[in-house]
Order: sequence, then C-alpha cells, then structure tokens
Amino acid sequence: MTRLGNLDGRGVLVTDEGVIDVAQASDGALPSDPHELLERWDELVAWSRTIDPAGAAHVADDAAWLPPSPEPRQIIAVGINSRIKLRQFGLGDPDDVGFISKLRSALAGPDDAITRTSDAVYVEAELALVVGRRAWRVDEDTALEHVAGVTAAADIADAEAFVTIPAADPDRPGTTYYNPAKSLPGFAPVGPHVVALEDVGPLDSLRIRLWIDGELVQDGTTADYVFSAAQIVSRLSHRVPLLPGDVILVGSPGQLDQAPLTPVRAGARVEIEIDGVGRHSHLVVADPA
Repeated sequence: MTRLGNLDGRGVLVTDEGVIDVAQASDGALPSDPHELLERWDELVAWSRTIDPAGAAHVADDAAWLPPSPEPRQIIAVGINSRIKLRQFGLGDPDDVGFISKLRSALAGPDDAITRTSDAVYVEAELALVVGRRAWRVDEDTALEHVAGVTAAADIADAEAFVTIPAADPDRPGTTYYNPAKSLPGFAPVGPHVVALEDVGPLDSLRIRLWIDGELVQDGTTADYVFSAAQIVSRLSHRVPLLPGDVILVGSPGQLDQAPLTPVRAGARVEIEIDGVGRHSHLVVADPA
C-alpha cells in the first residue's frame, strides 16, 4: 500500500508497521521533498511495492504532520456535488462542474488549528484528489490515470467575508464573491496522507463524516456525487491544466437530518474522517486579532 505523508517536511511512507523515510530508505534514489515525490509518483509507487515494511528502518512519527502536497500550484474546490445537499438548497443537478480556487496561503495540515475569524465560520468535510501527472484536455476514460491518490480535506468559509454586490435594479439579483471567505489562512486543511488510487478502492463508495464536539453533523458517501472523480478531472482539465501536486476538493456530504450548517465556536473540536483515507482533528481557536 502506498500512503505518502509529509512528516515535518520530509516525505514518508505510512505503513502498518511504522513510518518510513523515503529518501533514507531508498538510499537517496528518491527525494525527501513530498512535492518532488508527487512529481515522481510512478517511481515512488513502484519502489514502495518492493520494500519490506517490517524490515525497513522506521522513524518517529511525533513530529508535525504537514499537508501531504505542500506546494500545490492550484487548490480547486468544486461546487455543490452532493444530490442530498443540492435538494437541501432547493436545487436541481448542475449540467457542468463549477468551481472556485482557494489561495495557496489557505493550505493547512490535518491537525492545525482553525481560526474563528468571525461568528460565522463554517466547516465541511470533503474528499480531495491529488494530481500526479499533468492533465490537459483528457478524456473521462483516462482521467484517473492523472491522479496520484486521494486525501481528506475540509472546506472552511467565513460567511462574514463574502463580498456581496447589490443590484442597481431592484428587480435583478445581485452577485456574491466567495473569496476571500474561502481562502483565509488555514481554510484549506488537507491530509494526513495521499493514498494511492489502487489502494483506496472504488471512489464511488467512500464514507465521509464530520463531527463537531463529538456530535456527528455530516455523514454521507461519494455515491451521492453528481459528478464522479473521473468526470471532474476530465471537465476541469478542459478548462485549466492540472499539474502534479494540485489539490481538488470534489464535494462534501449534506447535513444530517437536513439541519442547517452551524458555525463553529472557539474551543470546539472538529474531526473529519474518510474511511480508508484518513482522519483530521482541529481545535477551533479565537482570532488573536
């Protein structure tokens, strides 16, 4: 199994037997930089299949787990992709994949604190794809060949930071800019590992859950997605080139019992888990400003 982690800036393989420093265990044949390992994903996977985890030297895992893709040139967040969530908003299925970009400064690790920048900060759990090979105008049938693996992510927004422009004509709708609300520092945590596609299993049946202070508030599966991972990669690649290390958030489940999103409070514990992929644990802290 290939699980790439970023332990205090070094690329590591995470196995049942322990954590293996890739550069050390490969005698320098592979780099220590996790981003470079994503760019050489095929070599990493082939090498990882040859080592004996029980016999390899293990490193302590008490350092900080950082984003497994530390230098994405693009962080792309797909719009509402859950049928349940669409119905909760009174919407039908979209005809195409809509998305926004999150700024790279929003990137955070799976255990980093979430800053409560206002009384209206919301957190949702998401599955994320990590690109392993450049994709430009690729077909749906081959789209997943350009994906290194998957990881867990959170989509965080501060509703008070949405920029709303009223319409000059009262009979016409205004418009809303979603950034900077979704790109504040730390509002795109990902991790803890990138799990190779061949190891995670079918992408259309992964369970995604979110707890706030121990209460389960989101619980759904990727079977509810309007657009599959392959469709998303293909359609995005016809709009923008996708590059190794890019992170694509592909959708969050709806709220349990159709409950509205609840803003998080300072001191709350936010936990995210995707079966077979990984788990986050974030403490919500007050904005020191």
